[in-house]
Formats: sequence, C-alpha cells, structure tokens
Amino acid sequence: MIEISIPRFGIGKPPSGKLLISRIVSDYTGTLSCGGKLTPGVAERLRKLKALVDIDVVSLDSFGTAHDELRVIPLKPHILRTNEHDEEKRLYLSAHKEKLVKLGIKTVGELRSLEPARLEQEFGRYGVRLYELARGIDENPVVPDRPTKSISVEDTFQEDVLLADTEPMIRRLAEKLWSASRKESRIPRTIVLKLKTREFKILTRSYTSENPPSSRDELTDIALRQRDRVDLSPQQRFRLVGVGLSNFQDA
Repeated sequence: MIEISIPRFGIGKPPSGKLLISRIVSDYTGTLSCGGKLTPGVAERLRKLKALVDIDVVSLDSFGTAHDELRVIPLKPHILRTNEHDEEKRLYLSAHKEKLVKLGIKTVGELRSLEPARLEQEFGRYGVRLYELARGIDENPVVPDRPTKSISVEDTFQEDVLLADTEPMIRRLAEKLWSASRKESRIPRTIVLKLKTREFKILTRSYTSENPPSSRDELTDIALRQRDRVDLSPQQRFRLVGVGLSNFQDA
C-alpha cells in the first residue's frame, strides 16, 4: 500500500488529505517502454513498486516484446486479443485480484468451487464468464479468418518532442503501416493519427474517404495533414505518436 498526502484531497471523507493506492494499472507501449524495450530505469522502479502494490500491465503489445521485457521484474502482462480494446480492458479490470483473494481464491480449481450466482454478485456479468472459463467452457465460434477492423502502429520518442518534430516518426510509422496493410484484402476508409502529450493526454485526428490511399506516400501525406489539425500550444510536447487504419470494408 502507498499512502500519499494531498492537501484538501477528499475533504469530508476520512481519511481527509490521504490517497491510498493498492493497485497500479499501466499500459506498456509508450508508457513503460520505447520501441518495445523497457525505458532505462523503469525496471528498477517497477521492482520497488511491486513490493508495495499490485501492478497490472494491460497492453496491445505492438512490438510483441512485453512478456520478455517484463519477465525480469517479474511481471506477466495481459495482452489484448480482440479489436474491442476498451471493452476487453474493462472486463479484465473488473476481475480484480483483491476480490479473488478475499474470496479465498488462488487457483482455477478453487474458482470452480464457486457458484455462478456468487461470481456474478462479485464481478457483475463477467462473473458468469469466469465461471465458464474455469470449466473450459467457451461457446464463441472459432473464427480463423476474422475480418480486420483496424490496424495501427505507434512508438515513443526517446525524449518528448514538439509537434513540428514528429514528422520523421510519422513517416517511419506510415511506411510500416503501409507494408502491413498490403496483407489485407479489405480496404480501409479511415486514416487515424494518434498523439500522446507529455501529460499522458491522448488525442486523435482522423480522415475518412471513399477513396483509400493508393500509395505509401499518399498515406503519409494524409497522416501529416491530420497533424496540422492539432490545435495546441506550439510549446506542447509529445511522448508518443501512432498511425492507424480503420473502417475496413470489402473491396
């Protein structure tokens, strides 16, 4: 547990002025890592934090390196597997480890001992899902060739940069994205630019057209035009940039 004193925090709600932290949830790409590798100094800090609180790393893992990089902590990341990232994160976080501990659940075998009504009471609708998974029940059909909804690439700068200095990274990411998109039979209609500020605020700009980009250069040009639509202070610095394609449709 970490206790932080914040003047006037929680006034009227004891303990006034104190924030108690028992669990930290973090993304991996762009938060703990740069280019798929843990940012220097992060591993040591994570070890110290792990001695005080529970840590969950939930990530799409764009570079496929999270497991190997976090093994030294040791931490095991939860890798997002579907295109519904927000919903998958919500469902994962709803199954709070502390709740299972309070219920005396440490293994899948112990989880199987609870009735679905109890699990649903503790975890909401995800409780039913936990009940099924503990018994190897999954009625979802196997879809080996699920249609692509979106693809994206992103990376973190070694140091926070001004918006004007993001162009080289956007060009590299657009080239990587274009290569990945060539493997898709369906056509994307929307190009998305994602930026994360120094303060970890995420903003996106998108462009949708009936005529998808016909070349890497056109994709790059569209992404850079979305950057021009960002209306923030010229002194605002950014830590991450990403380029994506979405709204896939049949050709």
